Amino acid sequence: MAKRYTSYFFSVLVSIAVTFTLLQAEGAAAPAVYIFGDSTLDVGTNVFIPECLARADVYFNGIDFPSSVPTGRFSNGFNTADEIVRLLGLKRTPPPFLYLLNNPSTFKKNIFQGANFASGGSGILNTTGQLQYVSRVISLEEQIQQFSTIRSNITYMTRSEVATDSILSKAFFLISIGSNDIFEYLLNLTRPSMSIPEFNVTLISTYENHLKVSGTFHQLAEEMELTYAIKQPAFVQIATSTYFGTDFIGQRELPSWQP
Repeated sequence: MAKRYTSYFFSVLVSIAVTFTLLQAEGAAAPAVYIFGDSTLDVGTNVFIPECLARADVYFNGIDFPSSVPTGRFSNGFNTADEIVRLLGLKRTPPPFLYLLNNPSTFKKNIFQGANFASGGSGILNTTGQLQYVSRVISLEEQIQQFSTIRSNITYMTRSEVATDSILSKAFFLISIGSNDIFEYLLNLTRPSMSIPEFNVTLISTYENHLKVSGTFHQLAEEMELTYAIKQPAFVQIATSTYFGTDFIGQRELPSWQP
């Protein structure tokens, strides 16, 4: 048991080291940052989902944040997304996609600066986080679909797929997801039941499909440097990549957001 946890701890250190190296290699500040994942990177997405019970806009969350205000981050202050964006040379983290969507007058301008799709409680598998005590989160597949809305809007404004690809190739993409899938499996919440090897294969193949199914993403991935730092069991990925999917389900009235 101790050996296994030592291995996990070592993997985490390797993940952090690779992330730091990648950020140093970026040099100048990235023009845009697009963030996908779970509560490790969520800066308030779940606050904008009325059905979601996994929310962090309550005390003591945010107690060390400026003005001690809960912001929807699952943290006492800034979270991993904020710190990585800071290391990239940017002053503030991109807001949740759902917040941008609720402000149509500035939506098209702001999407060039990035967006955060991460949703606390979500996972690689679409069934992860859809439990009674969570109710509703945004899975990785749906996060990719939301990014498709941004990509489509950029293409509409540039009137060129080539121009859009050029813009997105300069952006920084960050993914941190997978631990909730493992937690639910270990707690026997995942159905149907699978052996550990079967579950591992399912999780990895599903993740690969999310990144490869789209022709647009697959094409850009071949043209761009794609770097992964994989942490067991949380499968943390630091990636320079892009995605494509179908349009988001639509716009609705949403609350405000604290940057």
